[in-house]
Amino acid sequence: MPSDGQDDDLDGPAAPPLTLAPLPDAGRRSKLSARVASQLVGYIVSNGIAPGSALPPERQMVAQLGVSRGTLREALRMLEVHGLISLKPGPAGGPIVQRMAGRQLGLASTLHFHVAGATFREIWEARVIMEAVMARLAAERNADEASQRLLAAVARAQEVDGSADETWVAAVSDFHTTISALSGNRVLDLWAVSFAEIWKIHTRGLTFPGEGRRRVSDAHHEIVRAVRDGDGELAYRLMEQHNREMLAYVDERFPGLLDAVVPFTM
Repeated sequence: MPSDGQDDDLDGPAAPPLTLAPLPDAGRRSKLSARVASQLVGYIVSNGIAPGSALPPERQMVAQLGVSRGTLREALRMLEVHGLISLKPGPAGGPIVQRMAGRQLGLASTLHFHVAGATFREIWEARVIMEAVMARLAAERNADEASQRLLAAVARAQEVDGSADETWVAAVSDFHTTISALSGNRVLDLWAVSFAEIWKIHTRGLTFPGEGRRRVSDAHHEIVRAVRDGDGELAYRLMEQHNREMLAYVDERFPGLLDAVVPFTM
């Protein structure tokens, strides 16, 4: 945690004031540190505080929020666990805003998946459904932009077709990330990226020979054509078919992998 040296005024424009606004009654008394954490999230978002920026000094936040240092620090630790800030140590340290992405959501969800006994197969099955919907949305909402960006993603994968499996998988995954980003649905995009991150972390070392790569490339080209033509239903069917084929491929080549319970990952 930052030392008192962090309380010194920082150079640059003054940070907007912080106030502890009352939160809606959820039927039970909210823990004060949770209310402070919620207030800090609202402060960061509403003021457009960019990743890499420091929050106000601790002394200033304590005074403006009207809470103890212990309560503030507990709230900051909550936000650190969720990946919104990092706590930089030392006299010049303090809470630094971080860029949030699907990776943090994926890692946080692994605790819930593990306790529930969810398997990688279930992760993949959910991904099959979501990516099919996102392919349809991309075709219906962003056909021109989507087809151009997807063609670029396919081209990048072809450029590394002779490379090591990990390099090729990263390039191919970019195609799926592009689909989710172009769906226009931020909730689907976040969950799709989070599922992909969980899969990537725990499946390093999988091998994909030439024939498997060719089938992936062919499927991606077909999906691009459907998206380019604005044919949402065809894009849906092709993406669903492609992911189900990949599910069967992994099941055949790596027996037992899909039925393993998702481990909790920090």
